[in-house]
Amino acid sequence: MSIHFHEDLGIFHLQSERSSYVIELVRGVYPAHAYWGRRIRDHRIGGLLERRGRASFSLDSLPQEYPGYGSGDFRQPAYQVQLANGTTVTEAEYVRHRIYSGKPKLISIDFGIRSKGTKQPGPSSPRTARKRCCITSVS
Repeated sequence: MSIHFHEDLGIFHLQSERSSYVIELVRGVYPAHAYWGRRIRDHRIGGLLERRGRASFSLDSLPQEYPGYGSGDFRQPAYQVQLANGTTVTEAEYVRHRIYSGKPKLISIDFGIRSKGTKQPGPSSPRTARKRCCITSVS
């Protein structure tokens, strides 16, 4: 898989052997879904995002990659948090990115899961199911 960022267009282009996924930074800060489908060449990625709806800019009509809650987009949010002042209105904006060469190393961690309705079992308890989890190591 390859990842390309076209700074002049504000476009991320993710390519696999047979498919492409394109994200466009609208107004430089709002990641929007522009394309997903059969693989396309880089020279064809400009202008893929189709603007619909109102003549003026609106987050409600933008196909956001990760929409927040209460900031003009009235669809189901991808996340909702409550800030220290009690508000739940958030608007995530793109700041920067880094593309890594290759795949990050995964760190494997074992942890126990308590069986429902049991007392807190110790690590060697037969009632504790052992699970394995992988975490991406990113600095």
